[in-house]
Amino acid sequence: EAGADVIIGHHPHVIQRPAIYAGRPIFFSIGNLLMRQVTDKPWTGFGALAKVTLPADGGPIRAALCPFRIHGFEPVPLTADAKRPQVKALLRHELQRLVRQGAITEPDSAVALEPFDADGCAAITPAPR
Repeated sequence: EAGADVIIGHHPHVIQRPAIYAGRPIFFSIGNLLMRQVTDKPWTGFGALAKVTLPADGGPIRAALCPFRIHGFEPVPLTADAKRPQVKALLRHELQRLVRQGAITEPDSAVALEPFDADGCAAITPAPR
């Protein structure tokens, strides 16, 4: 409402749900980038990039969540992950859980998570009503 086109947060060290409010994407937290924060908390071993396209013609903003696994001090994108099938399934399950929780608590900003594309990113779109 203050005019931001995109909001990207990250403090809690874990990926949190994405949302779309008034046509603008919100990434409440994209997690860690370079290292696990707490070894006994498995979700601190994952992070995500926010892929956002702001059309020059004022068209709709496109957004995607591009998760990755952190191995040592290296982010490993899904496209390069030797454990891709397992990591992809695990991330999809967790991201869908977060999206479902968001739809319950804040239905006006709920999103649908599209399938992972060839780049390892999942587009977020407004949830059907």
